[in-house]
Amino acid sequence: MVYHVARACAVAGYTRLYRELHVLPEVHVAEEARECGNMKIYDDIMASTVKYNVMNDYTRTVDMIAPKPGFLNGDTAPRTWRLAKC
Repeated sequence: MVYHVARACAVAGYTRLYRELHVLPEVHVAEEARECGNMKIYDDIMASTVKYNVMNDYTRTVDMIAPKPGFLNGDTAPRTWRLAKC
């Protein structure tokens, strides 16, 4: 559940709360932050040497036991919030 909260923080721009969660730098969270223009969270994740793929948008699963390194290669499915402002 903590990664879902982190992702919501990326959408809403709650940088302080995101940092308090102490989650791994996750590529899906980075994609959401970038899509919504919340560059502080995006920059925090991008500053990490290793990013992780904890969430899987296509199978709707979260793997916190053995997260794999991930890449920002467009293999995420961020929800575009263009109609409703991020």
